[in-house]
Amino acid sequence: MSTPRFLFMARSASDAFVSDDSLDEKVYARSAEQFIWRLIWSNNREIGRGAGAYPTFVACRAAVELLRSGFERIRPEAGVDPERGQWTWRVSLDSVTLAIRGRHYQRERECQSSLKTFLMAVPTAQVGDQAITMETRSARSHSAMTSVLTRRALR
Repeated sequence: MSTPRFLFMARSASDAFVSDDSLDEKVYARSAEQFIWRLIWSNNREIGRGAGAYPTFVACRAAVELLRSGFERIRPEAGVDPERGQWTWRVSLDSVTLAIRGRHYQRERECQSSLKTFLMAVPTAQVGDQAITMETRSARSHSAMTSVLTRRALR
């Protein structure tokens, strides 16, 4: 049987180009990090994820520990997202949403099955002690743009 695990990820809160007047050019800058978690199987398929982002790794890991320690009191809910018309689920503790689905579902049975899998995995999932860094789309675009500009400058 595969072992689920909580995966912690660090991402920048926002990415932007900022002007650097001394260089007379725009420089890519990243703001402070946010931390998020996902619950995944050993094949790296997502089972569910945290409902929000956290300012520190410690706060993010504490949210996972809260989910696990309050497991007997959590309240799972499934329903149709009125904006998308697709099925979704969430898990709450004391009226605070702690976890949500990894994707939307076309059918109720798929949604219920996903929620059941998440609930079975939470108590036994491994909890890591570090976060991996996620590169945002704009950071990847910047890297690609820098690469193109560098190649052009070399010609």
